[in-house]
Amino acid sequence: MLDMDGKLLWSVFEQMDIGMFIHDSSYHVLAFNGAAEKITGYSKEEIVGRDCRTIFNVNFCDESCSLCRNVESKADNCNHETQTLNKDGSFSWIRLSAFPVEDEGGRTFFVVMMREVTETKEIQEHVGHVMSCCKIIGKSDAIKDIFHIVRNVASTDISVLIMGETGVGKELISSAIHKHSPKIGRASCRERV
Repeated sequence: MLDMDGKLLWSVFEQMDIGMFIHDSSYHVLAFNGAAEKITGYSKEEIVGRDCRTIFNVNFCDESCSLCRNVESKADNCNHETQTLNKDGSFSWIRLSAFPVEDEGGRTFFVVMMREVTETKEIQEHVGHVMSCCKIIGKSDAIKDIFHIVRNVASTDISVLIMGETGVGKELISSAIHKHSPKIGRASCRERV
């Protein structure tokens, strides 16, 4: 039965869509799954047996990897994001998480999970250049005009009627006007559906 459990666990490790690898306390990679191959561009044959610090960039993996140090010290934050150089020379952002596992003999191994987050980073960078106002995000001239109207209307003492199709953001506009109003307690914003 134990042999079957080992085969089952190995199969699960290989089929995970999260990149995973296992290394020993000397940083030698013992296992590298298919998802990790896709993320890094390296095959398991190229990685297994090598020092895991050769997979990632030098800024992250130095003589004492900060991810592994945090895991060893049982720190709460055992997650890191880093930019890595892939086999093909391209750069990508990955999020790493790790945890220690002891075998029956008391030896410690580290299971490291990785997800590529390059697209997420690019979106965050793009959104950083976009204007926002009370959970409304945009950069078109039309949305900039709406932000201007919200701020102008909020500074007045007039009633506001917000009209539009279902799902266009009437509640967001009402909330934005309310939040920008100097008379927060007295503002009365009603929506008409």
